[in-house]
Amino acid sequence: MRVKTPAYFSQDSYEPSGAFVPKEGSARFDGGWIGAPALHGIVTALGTHPEWRYERAAEMAARCRELLEPHAEIVTPPGHSTLVSFRPAGDPTETVARLYELGVIVRELPGRNLVRASCGWWTNEDDLQRLVAGLGV
Repeated sequence: MRVKTPAYFSQDSYEPSGAFVPKEGSARFDGGWIGAPALHGIVTALGTHPEWRYERAAEMAARCRELLEPHAEIVTPPGHSTLVSFRPAGDPTETVARLYELGVIVRELPGRNLVRASCGWWTNEDDLQRLVAGLGV
């Protein structure tokens, strides 16, 4: 795989013409460094989660599927993920935009006519109800 636009830390050498020699191995993809305050914040955020997070995320994904099934074709097999992919009745791009206006952030899977919702331990019933309401059903 070739490096298209290298970061400073991913190069062995660089020429004023724009030519460069990437470092060997995976180091050629190195984007740089993370500052100590940002790294500390990431570590702290990763350490602040409830013990029941996995069970709750699975429950919310199952509830999401349950609420969506009467209104959309669900394509994610049950129990396999906290990502719930579904085929909306209308245009997926318009569905994503309409949901965004309601404060529901979902993602279109381009070229597949699918929308994907991500459920986590922080997802609640109100979030799921806004999702279903945003489908225009």
